[in-house]
Amino acid sequence: MIINSEWGIEGIDFAADFEYSDKRSFKKGFVFTAIGSVFFAIILVSLLIFSSLLGVVSEVISDWDGYYEITDFSDNEEFGYRLDVNSNDYINLAANKYPYSDLNLYPDFSSTVYIEGEISSDRGWFTGGSGVIISKYWILTAAHVVQDLMISETHVYTGEDYENYDNIRSVKEIHIHPGWDKNNDDENMFDGVDIALIRLSSPINTITPSLWANSEGIDDQILSQLIYTSGFGDYDSEFANCSESCLEDGDGFFSQKRAWANTLDRINDDLVPPQNYQGKDDWKGGLVAYDFDSPSETHNSLSKSADEWSNKYGYFPHAGTGSSSPVPQKLEGMSVPGDSGGPTFSLIDNEWYVIAVTSFGMGDTGDYGEVSFDTRVSVHSDWICSISDSGTIRIDGC
Repeated sequence: MIINSEWGIEGIDFAADFEYSDKRSFKKGFVFTAIGSVFFAIILVSLLIFSSLLGVVSEVISDWDGYYEITDFSDNEEFGYRLDVNSNDYINLAANKYPYSDLNLYPDFSSTVYIEGEISSDRGWFTGGSGVIISKYWILTAAHVVQDLMISETHVYTGEDYENYDNIRSVKEIHIHPGWDKNNDDENMFDGVDIALIRLSSPINTITPSLWANSEGIDDQILSQLIYTSGFGDYDSEFANCSESCLEDGDGFFSQKRAWANTLDRINDDLVPPQNYQGKDDWKGGLVAYDFDSPSETHNSLSKSADEWSNKYGYFPHAGTGSSSPVPQKLEGMSVPGDSGGPTFSLIDNEWYVIAVTSFGMGDTGDYGEVSFDTRVSVHSDWICSISDSGTIRIDGC
């Protein structure tokens, strides 16, 4: 297995994909070759030793057209979950096991699925990500998860562990948002159109589809509210940048579904991608964002407005408006590679709705202070329902 952080832009981590052949063999990645990775590792270790000798906190800030990536190597033991919380609690939450079984208090995470397919341009290699069932024939996910997949070799897995899945479904169609440009996907991430639909060849009748934000404005009042996100992120030591917080499930790597809580810090629904929308000028992009607050309450990256942010906190003008509390949720967490396409839920009128799908983050180490950017679903409700209207299999909510 190869973690494919798919770093199209320096400092921007697609939280989605890991590629593998036999779950052990390394392959050239999209940006770093195996040789390049070795040189990078040598340079990085040298820098760490040098900064340690100087007694200086090692903080790398990568400047890219006004954007900054913050990687604090002095605090990289956590990886997407709180160090003061049992990591199994995140697994139990995703499985809705007691005490997380009350579906009035927690979303039903059974609708979160694993997606795997063969890469069309590189036969024999597969890529994986996450998605969510929104209708018995339809899966909502991120565009970059499925953009290179062969439909005939793509499958969707249900259950809590994709190695020991409950059901598997083949794929009939993949629909990618027309504003998404796969040849320019690095910059396209900021446009808030990283979204796609999968139509299954046969229905999933054993799982209740999730409600989704099916109209613009339905989620306008959820800023600063509790949210939950789930996905099949990669946490094993061989393939993830997880330091001392790696997880294994008995077979040498990690294949289980996880879920975590956070607070919705930002909403942006006024993004206009450069891609021509096939005449649909009213179809704009949208993002939501949340940061990974630490138990010490000292890693509140989205606490300041864009004009006030210093380099330490980063500069993310695409994050939109909102505010951020430094106080973490009990099961505070952050997306990591493998989680892309997974759902973010929020309570709307006392019901759990999918308001976003995981898209990208500002790094791949899952550290306190990192920020997750998710594609906002409600701004794409017209596009989603246009796919429903154009076919014979309707999507619930349209």
